[in-house]
Amino acid sequence: MQQDDSLREITERINGWIADREQYPNPLNFILPAYETMWRLVAVTVAHVYRCRGNTLHDIVTAFGQNPTEEQFQSFAEDGQQPSMQAIILEALRLHPPTRHIGRASDVSWWKKLFVPSIEIADIEAVHLSEEYGENTSEFNPMRFCPSHTQGRPDLFAFGHGKLSCIASAWAPMAAAVMVANMIEQMEGASFTLTMGPQIGGRNGWEGWTVENERAGS
Repeated sequence: MQQDDSLREITERINGWIADREQYPNPLNFILPAYETMWRLVAVTVAHVYRCRGNTLHDIVTAFGQNPTEEQFQSFAEDGQQPSMQAIILEALRLHPPTRHIGRASDVSWWKKLFVPSIEIADIEAVHLSEEYGENTSEFNPMRFCPSHTQGRPDLFAFGHGKLSCIASAWAPMAAAVMVANMIEQMEGASFTLTMGPQIGGRNGWEGWTVENERAGS
């Protein structure tokens, strides 16, 4: 069986970005694991924006990057005919929830545990792909979060629900939006070429995706 050296190669590249190794002994070792979920959200959002390059998503991201305010984040342009940056992030979270299944211990009497499962599982992925969120739920369509389309629709469960929901729900979407906008701006300003693969996200969803720096030739 051939050994996968991907982790070693990535580590070597990351190490090359840090000039003063004595003062900064590879701080990304601490940063990247802590924000792994955030980077996954950023990656899939960037991929969907490029996949939909023929429409207005790119312009919406660029406009938000130039004015990263809460108002711009929530604004639907063209009298509600174009999605907001928030809607783009929410749609990415709907299709790619950070946690697809959430388990909770059942609160039942001890004698009932013989007959009732001790762990209850919430299938977040199945809920997000249900008809509760409109038609063609396997497709990326941020306009499904337009206010005129959301009446009676449940909130996303990407961050859980209720008192045990993730504390990042208040700030993570905005933070991801800023990172997405800056990443796309940097990629286009530095002559990067992105080659798209057939799928987005998941264990096999990045096969065929590459990002090359034309100036560096790598």
